[in-house]
Amino acid sequence: MMTDNAGTGGVQGPPRLNIYQIRQLFVTFEYIDALLEDIEEVLDESASDRVFQRTIHDIPPDLHPVIEEAITRVRRRLIEIMEEQGVTVPPPSIPASRTIHSNLAVIHIALEEMRPKRQKKSGGDEREGPDTLFRSISGLQEMVTDLERSVGQGRAGSAGRSDVKNPGLQFCRDDHGL
Repeated sequence: MMTDNAGTGGVQGPPRLNIYQIRQLFVTFEYIDALLEDIEEVLDESASDRVFQRTIHDIPPDLHPVIEEAITRVRRRLIEIMEEQGVTVPPPSIPASRTIHSNLAVIHIALEEMRPKRQKKSGGDEREGPDTLFRSISGLQEMVTDLERSVGQGRAGSAGRSDVKNPGLQFCRDDHGL
């Protein structure tokens, strides 16, 4: 969060916000934007092939553009108000590839917890459970690894080289046998 709103220096004009008001404006508008994103996801979910859908699709598809346009207008107004108050939004700082790699690491760990040796630690007998489940889990892990490689290839510069390892995922692999 940045501001051009630091002190008025005796210049007449609209009243300026103090740092606490600026912070409140920024946090509130950031939250509103996240809620708008949730609404967009609900609209997009109706067309997705998501396995565990959260919502019942009771909004007719012809209303989706109307809702999306309203969301766009709300976001434009958020920006206008922030500009009026001299508050600027910092640029994004988290690479999309990092977010994807982090989520894939969590998926690897979740799948690893389904392996027979992990089931034994949670009270199950490692011989219990159909072998097909465990083969399926292994297949899913391979698919996630392929997805991880695809994301790595799409990154620019040395981060996209296949010989450069993601230290976070390497940690997961070492500690969790992935």
